[in-house]
Amino acid sequence: MSPQATTAPLASQPDALPAASAGRAPASSASDTGIQTRARQAFEAERQQALERAKAGRERANRKATAARREREQRELFDRYDADGDQALRREEVEALAKGEYEIEMRDDFYEKIRIALGAEAIAYDKFARLRQMLAIERSEVKARAKRAEEEERQRREKEEAERFQRELAERSVAAQALLREASGSLPEASAALAGVEVESSELLVAQETLNSSELLEAAATLEKAMGRPGSALEAVRAKLDEAVKMIGTELVKVFESEASDLRVRLERAEARASRLQLAVRKARDKAKDVAEKEERLTRQRQAFAKMQRNYEEDQEDEDDDSGGEWQS
Repeated sequence: MSPQATTAPLASQPDALPAASAGRAPASSASDTGIQTRARQAFEAERQQALERAKAGRERANRKATAARREREQRELFDRYDADGDQALRREEVEALAKGEYEIEMRDDFYEKIRIALGAEAIAYDKFARLRQMLAIERSEVKARAKRAEEEERQRREKEEAERFQRELAERSVAAQALLREASGSLPEASAALAGVEVESSELLVAQETLNSSELLEAAATLEKAMGRPGSALEAVRAKLDEAVKMIGTELVKVFESEASDLRVRLERAEARASRLQLAVRKARDKAKDVAEKEERLTRQRQAFAKMQRNYEEDQEDEDDDSGGEWQS
């Protein structure tokens, strides 16, 4: 086939080549994108691995540096307490280490434990780390024992306080019961005495209007004197009740609530009766003052009237004398 024959069909189809080229372009673009993505992923993975290797290297270096520093510090600590420089710590040196670094006192039994565990009377440097571990453990145990002792002491004090409180509560209960019984036993006698005073003073309580000032003052004084014994008895009952309530407090309220309330009600009734009698005394004295003033005014009026009467009678006598003289003349 000639070149012309070959090219003729292509020339006769001008759109064939562009179409083919257009069809291949998307496939090439997607392939390039996939390659780039894989390349980025590979690069990122390698970068992460490099970072991790660097981090691990730094950590190893830090661990080595830390270990070296700790070893140096431990050696310095050993030399500090190796007072005689013989490269071994004897008992007095171990005691100084325990007290200076761990704040514990070396007990004989603990030092014996160290000696047996480390298998030596003097502790060389190669066993120094183990010695420090034992001292740290002992410090923790010492603190734990101290804490347990404090807790036991606290519980002991709380127990003693609870027992003391129970004893005090029992004593208060006995004292409150005795006071309530005494007060309850004294109240009827005081109430009876009040009743007697009320009967004896009935005239003052009921018929004050019929009494003059002197009688009112006398009745008031008599009532006041008669109130002495029952008044004192009621004050004694009140004092015992108040003391009993103080003894009862808040802890024994339920035990004595009924008894104390009953006594309080009866006492308040008696005190109200006594208050009425005392009020009657005050009113009688006030009334006596008013009556005395009225009596004084009445007396002055009577005296004035009597004077007027005498003057009138004298005037009448003079008039009679004058009339008689004229008649005789």
